[in-house]
Order: sequence, then structure tokens, then C-alpha cells
Amino acid sequence: MEDIIKSSNLKSYVGNGNDLNYIVNTINKIRKDNGLEELVSNYNLNTSAREKAEDMVNRDYWSHADPDGNMAWNLIKNAGYNYQKAGENLAKDYDNIGAIEAWLASPSHLENILSPYFSDIGYGNYGNIKVNHFGKKQSFWDNVRKLLA
Repeated sequence: MEDIIKSSNLKSYVGNGNDLNYIVNTINKIRKDNGLEELVSNYNLNTSAREKAEDMVNRDYWSHADPDGNMAWNLIKNAGYNYQKAGENLAKDYDNIGAIEAWLASPSHLENILSPYFSDIGYGNYGNIKVNHFGKKQSFWDNVRKLLA
């Protein structure tokens, strides 16, 4: 992992840094290099990530909570993703390579990237904002336990 974090050559890490799939492909390469399963791109998480990026630009804020105090978890659920666990990475004013480098340098963002608990990923960008939503869906048995509790 130290080699990845210190890498200044992410341009050649997984294809072209301008490719629309660069962020997800690079995150999956990093996970694979660290013995973790690749994340599956999820339509609902892509939707919530894009909505988060649009909202941040349109309402001019920079935070995991929107101006009304709502966290990303509401967007994720409203997009139809019922999660057991979820996470969010944000980047502002970076190109794709810069966003990855910033997330790798941040312990909390790196924790999301390397979490063995996540199975799915969504990516959205709008204007100068990039958003990753990570998730693990609730299982059938999670829902049964909630009903019985």
C-alpha cells in the first residue's frame, strides 16, 4: 500500500486519467493490489453520487452534509440503494488523477477505498465536484432481523 500512496505516476496506473471510468477502475486496481475484492459499479450509487455532486454545485456548499443538515445517506436510500454500510468520498477542483491522489493521502478517504466491508461503488461528477459513494447492500436476513426487533 505504501507504494500506491507514494505513487506519483497514477497517469499510467490504469489507462488514461481523462477516461470516464478512470476513478472506479483505479480504485479497483488499488483494492486488488491490496488483496481486496473489486467493487461493482452500481446504478443506484452512481445516481446518488451524481445527485450529490449536482446539489453541491447548485446550492454552493462543500460538505458531507447539505445546507439542510441532510447527509448522503438520505440520497443513497432515495436512489433505491438499501445499505448495511455506506461511505462517501468528495473531491473539489481536481482532475481524476488529482482526486485519487488526494483520497489516497487522506486516512478517512483511504479507509473507504480499502474497506473490506464495501462491495459496491458509485461515481458522479458535476462541475468541479467528484463524488464516490461506497456501499454494501442489506441482506435479506438484515431485513428480517429489523422486522423482528
